[in-house]
Amino acid sequence: MKKHGFRLLAVIAVVFSLLASGVSFAADSPFAGNADEVYYMVAFLSGHPFWVGCRLGAEAAAQQLGVTLKYGGDPEYDEVKSVAAFEQIVATKPAGVFVTCINPDALLGPINNAVDSGIPVITFDSDSPDSKRLSYVSTDNSYLGTFLMDYVATNLLPGGKGTVGLIGRPNQFNIRQRTDAFQARAKERYPDARVLDLVDGKGEITESAAACSAMLQANPDITVIFAADGQSAAGAVQACKEAGKSDIKIMTVDQDPGLLDQIKAGELYGTVAQNQFNMGYWAMMEMYAYVHGLVSPFNNWQAEKISPLPPYINSGVDIVTKDNADAFYVPGTTK
Repeated sequence: MKKHGFRLLAVIAVVFSLLASGVSFAADSPFAGNADEVYYMVAFLSGHPFWVGCRLGAEAAAQQLGVTLKYGGDPEYDEVKSVAAFEQIVATKPAGVFVTCINPDALLGPINNAVDSGIPVITFDSDSPDSKRLSYVSTDNSYLGTFLMDYVATNLLPGGKGTVGLIGRPNQFNIRQRTDAFQARAKERYPDARVLDLVDGKGEITESAAACSAMLQANPDITVIFAADGQSAAGAVQACKEAGKSDIKIMTVDQDPGLLDQIKAGELYGTVAQNQFNMGYWAMMEMYAYVHGLVSPFNNWQAEKISPLPPYINSGVDIVTKDNADAFYVPGTTK
């Protein structure tokens, strides 16, 4: 049965590749859904440009499958409101929900309640790993941190020596993964690089600017800043301008149009681009396969309450600088 299951997964992977290339299927195909079949993508800071790529990917898959994808969430960086938005959407009884978790613990109970009520949940971008979610589609954030530390040490710290400031959101799981791995890599491989403790930007530009200003005052030898999310990056840019430290090289994560514009203008040195389209696209494809019973890799997975889906799909990363920034503007956002 295991061999049979692996063969089935391989066949499904080929079908997904055909769908991604624009191939359409006959009406009686198991990959031909119904427009009345509604799936929801839910995000915190729901108006942020980062989510546009995720939504476009999920919408592309939904269109190919013939189902409906809706987008929702709360526009603020607020745990309580984020949970409430998720629970309100679950109450509408969609076919499935994709959610990015503002905090893994805050969404653990609500995700479990949704799954127990028969609403399948897949997480994207930021996970709640102890929940009953079926799968997680995202950047490998630990790899991102390691990858970026290697880049910084090789390209931005002369001889691998210097002081690096860290700013982000410590309570957000994916951001903590990035910064923990960044620090661990420095200790493991770059003994002459001093990476400071993470300061909290609280997901807001003004708060990030204030926290970064304090960090610069306490550590005037900083030459590089890793701002682990876009809001922190905007705050770091503001703080460096106010301190007259235009020579500090700021690296961040994400590639919304504002960040790319700042890279081209020289305000940010660069960013680590995440493939948001992949996050949305493969989350939708996985969910459809699950809802329609197309994946059955082993016996009795339903009775044993084991997800038949891959526990994790890596959507990939790239380094973006002024030299290649034009290639990373997401269609549907303003350049």
